[in-house]
Amino acid sequence: MTTRSNPETPKPQRTNTRRRLSLTTSPSSPACKPRRHNNEKDKSKWSIPTLTKPTVIIGPSDISNIPFLHPDTQAESYPGARIQHINTLLSKISPTTIPKKVLFHVGLNNKQESGESIHRRMLELLKLAKSKFPSATLYATQIPYSKELQLAEPHLVNNLQKFNSLLYHKPSTNAHTIPRFNGV
Repeated sequence: MTTRSNPETPKPQRTNTRRRLSLTTSPSSPACKPRRHNNEKDKSKWSIPTLTKPTVIIGPSDISNIPFLHPDTQAESYPGARIQHINTLLSKISPTTIPKKVLFHVGLNNKQESGESIHRRMLELLKLAKSKFPSATLYATQIPYSKELQLAEPHLVNNLQKFNSLLYHKPSTNAHTIPRFNGV
C-alpha cells in the first residue's frame, strides 16, 4: 500500500488534466506567457483585461512562473493578491460566456487567516465567479506551501492545511477542487 505524504490531500484521480485545462503547449503550437500585472500597493487599481481565451487562470505572482501556456489559455497574475482582491476584480466585470474554463489559484496570501476564513472567502469567490462565468466550468486549487514555510511558520501552514482539507471535504457546489501539488 502506498501512503501519500500529505494525508489531507486526496489521492489524485487518473485524468488527463494537462489536456483538459490546456496548461501546456505542443511543439507545433506557439507558447504563450502569463500576464503579470503591476504589484500595486492600491489593489483597487487592478482590473481584469478582456477575456478572450477558452481557458483562464487567475491568481497571485505564482501564476507568472508558469513557463509557457497553451495558446488557448490566458493567465492573469496579480502579485500579492488575496482571495478578496480577486473577488473585487470579478465584481467589476460583466457576465460573459468566455471563457469555458476558469481556474482560481489563490489563498496563499491569506495564510494569516484561519483555514475556515480562507475557505469561506473561497466559497464566496466561486459563487461570484459562477455568476460572472455562467457557462464556464470552475476550478479551485488547494494551496501548496514550501518546506521553508512549514519550518519557519508552522501555524501559517496549519491554516493552509485546514483550508485544503475544508476545500476537499466541503467543496464548492460551483467548482471542482484540484488537489495540492506535492512536489516534482
